Amino acid sequence: MLTPNDRQSLSAQLELLFPSYAALEGLSYNQLGWNLNTRAGDQTLPTAIRAILMYEEARDQCLTLLQALVDYTPSNRTLPVLAGQLLAKVKAARAAQGRDDIWYQPPTPFDTCFLQARAPFFDRQTLRSKLQTLGNGTYRVLVITGARLSGKSYAVRFLGFLARQCGAFGTTFRLADIDLKENRSSQIAVEFLVQRILLQLDPGASPPPTLDGQCSHRAQLLAEWLTELAERRQEVFCIALDHFDATLLPDEVHVFINHLANRAFMSDRLRLVLVGYPLNELPVEASDIIDEENLGVPTDTDVEEFFAQVQAHKQVALAHAPRDLARQLLGTVAVPRGDPMFLPALTRAAKTHILALFP
Repeated sequence: MLTPNDRQSLSAQLELLFPSYAALEGLSYNQLGWNLNTRAGDQTLPTAIRAILMYEEARDQCLTLLQALVDYTPSNRTLPVLAGQLLAKVKAARAAQGRDDIWYQPPTPFDTCFLQARAPFFDRQTLRSKLQTLGNGTYRVLVITGARLSGKSYAVRFLGFLARQCGAFGTTFRLADIDLKENRSSQIAVEFLVQRILLQLDPGASPPPTLDGQCSHRAQLLAEWLTELAERRQEVFCIALDHFDATLLPDEVHVFINHLANRAFMSDRLRLVLVGYPLNELPVEASDIIDEENLGVPTDTDVEEFFAQVQAHKQVALAHAPRDLARQLLGTVAVPRGDPMFLPALTRAAKTHILALFP
């Protein structure tokens, strides 16, 4: 695995890139499927880094970590480059030992399968299909709801993968995604949101106008300004807002989101993806272009289809039928389906089953 010097280099880069425990905890869960809180003794950055590096001691977890860091796209590219170098070193060492990785590399990392030793991702085909059709404008506002840890934020990363890595919506599609997880929602101003949105849509664009007057008027004018900018440039602006479900959001922000939804109803140049935002907060007038996807826990059928996918990708006959394997797997998960930790527990159990099928 990694040498002490390699571990020290990786630790130093993680410390430079991630300013807080929360940011690294988010990478750990969202990108790797690991619950860092079960490993870290306290919520400090050094403890988080040590806990993440400890995962490499388990079988295949080092590949999981390094592949995720290679795929990570921060403004500073030093970490992905270093991770790529270390990944090549680890793979070469494994090949020299005659070890062959069992993992299937899919065309997209969001398919139901194992990604280079990563934990399994159970299909959200309906959600993915809705995100993939954002470009045609049938539904211009998509609201994604569901329990904590159900995979809502993962949808934003999939959308980013489609728009930025795949170019699935064409060259005139611009995506801005804003996550309030680490911000105090009660202190968020509409002008601040618009500035963050604009920085992603076009870093070189002129700043939004400074407006006086009532909050509701400012929110309306800024929503109109963004739409008119998209119309003038003949581009589609897609705005994804995550963790905007907090009850502490200022009224002006709610008003701004409502105006964005109304503008999306009137203009084909605007798309809105709201993660966790209450559907009943949106204007009824825009209901024709609003769709909702509520994420529940994986069903028995989802788990059965997962094993069918594994069988198809490996092109081998499994010892038991996918339905029987699904029953066996679900029988090992002690966490109730209604518990937020059911999905992480199911993910860990599935990986254990796959390792047993392909030792």
